[in-house]
Amino acid sequence: MKTKLLTLLVLLVSCVVTAQNAINYKALIKDNVGNVLVSQPVTVQFTILEGSGMTSVYQEDHTTTTDANGIIILNIGEGNLQSGDYSTIDWSTDDHFLNVQIDSGSGLVDLGTTQFMAVPYALYAKTAGNAENVSGLEAIDEGNGIGWRIKDRDPNYYGNIGSFAIDLSFNDELSDVYGAVGPVANAFGRSTTASGTGSTAMGGYTTASGYFSTAMGFLTKAESLLSTAIGRYNVGGGDPSVWVGNDPLFEVGNGTNDLNRSNALTIYKTGYHLIESQVSGLRVNSANTGLIIDNAGATGIYVLGGSNYGLIINDAQQDGLVISDAQDDGMEVSAADEGARIIGGSVGVYASSSAAGNPDIILGGFNDGTNEGDDGIIASAPNISTSDIYLRSNDAIVMELDDDNVTNNNANFIIRNGSDTNVFTVDESGETTVTGILRIGTETIEDTGSNQLSVNASLIPDNDNAMRLGNASNRWVGVWAVDGTINTSDRREKKNINPIDYGLNEVLKMKPVSFNWKNSNDPDLKLGLIAQDLQLVVPEVVKSHTWELDETTNKLVEEPLDRLGVYYSDLIPVLIKAIQEQQDIIAKQDLKIKEL
Repeated sequence: MKTKLLTLLVLLVSCVVTAQNAINYKALIKDNVGNVLVSQPVTVQFTILEGSGMTSVYQEDHTTTTDANGIIILNIGEGNLQSGDYSTIDWSTDDHFLNVQIDSGSGLVDLGTTQFMAVPYALYAKTAGNAENVSGLEAIDEGNGIGWRIKDRDPNYYGNIGSFAIDLSFNDELSDVYGAVGPVANAFGRSTTASGTGSTAMGGYTTASGYFSTAMGFLTKAESLLSTAIGRYNVGGGDPSVWVGNDPLFEVGNGTNDLNRSNALTIYKTGYHLIESQVSGLRVNSANTGLIIDNAGATGIYVLGGSNYGLIINDAQQDGLVISDAQDDGMEVSAADEGARIIGGSVGVYASSSAAGNPDIILGGFNDGTNEGDDGIIASAPNISTSDIYLRSNDAIVMELDDDNVTNNNANFIIRNGSDTNVFTVDESGETTVTGILRIGTETIEDTGSNQLSVNASLIPDNDNAMRLGNASNRWVGVWAVDGTINTSDRREKKNINPIDYGLNEVLKMKPVSFNWKNSNDPDLKLGLIAQDLQLVVPEVVKSHTWELDETTNKLVEEPLDRLGVYYSDLIPVLIKAIQEQQDIIAKQDLKIKEL
């Protein structure tokens, strides 16, 4: 069987050779079933094509043997010349492409043609090789464009170097992320990663992923655009490419491990400074905020016995008062009338919990142990009869009932009218009760009696020829209609139209019966057919299964029914055919009678 070769790592490494401007080519060779070809001789033909017309300007071949891992490493430009002159290729004037064909013993197999996405490094070799700032480096192209890394580093220990990146880092473990992998990035130290455009990572195991970010120290991460992180195990975060005011600009990390990251100092892009200390709760901000006292061991600000105002803050340009991370109460106010009156130009009260999942606001009356005053109440202005309450959200509004999961709580969501009557109720299980008329658009649904709903609209399925009314297990007792059931019978929607073979013979085999339903509130005698008997005569009119769409395979699957049904309307063509056959018999008999 002809062997099919696959190259998985094409042009993985490109290097500069002073005397020969060759392009390093590395590939993994497999057969057509995916088996690696180990220690097997192969012939590789390289053809360099130029321009949109794919004109061949150079062709060579190599005879080599795959190594113990099925890998070959060749230098394009140093093979057996077939045509052209490698040294005269003008890389700067047009697009160039590489065609690769490999022969493992059964003839050449074309593996396709790939464009050189960057001009091969050889054109820069003389300039880069003489520059003092790249001494000891080699220019390589691992698919992102040319970058520079310390010579003879094992590429399996690094990610693909970025375009115009400089990698001076050291790493001795397998990795596809370490090093200067971002465009114009710089990596120094041990096992550092500079993945953001123009980023710099130095120290040990640091990561600079934000654009033009810098990470220094040990296991720090600079993830925000233009941010700098130093120290160890900082918090990080932020948008890597967009300037966001609440993102960190400078972080000093003082965490202990990856699960316990923290900052001693954070400066945000708004200029906001956050100092987190185990000793002092002092936070000094920019001119936007006068003073914040945070994380005080006892009380941040304690005002006692103010005869008029307990605290006055004048002309704050942004935050009048900020209290956060207090161990007990951030602020406690006791007053004979209003506990607090807050009037804001844009927001009256802004409350936010520092821990995800905790409530931002808790409302509740004074609880004396009797549960008499334990309800939290939100009310509009009591002195304005037309005042409303609005809930605004940029995303979902979620209400959790019985959050403490106390089983004996009657945890319902209730809407009442002015007469204190429940008009809308949702219990913990999701059961919804509506008292009155449910209106959807201009249509309504109304409870008009025992087990009866009145709908003033047509009921139409949202997909044509996809929904059912009832099923074999849950059936309607009766359907009342003026025009009855209309079966679509348009020729344009039918295919495989053929005359039926059923007729008088099958009708004579049918067994009409009278019966009573076993489980029915209607004792009247019924007339009909037994589906099992009819299935032996005309099986097409017996409903024994349904076709359901499998959501995984997107194919129709036959599902058997636990009850058989009869398409009585489908019996009409059989009866018509029987009458036609019977009429034909009668006509022939009449003719014989006349002949007598």
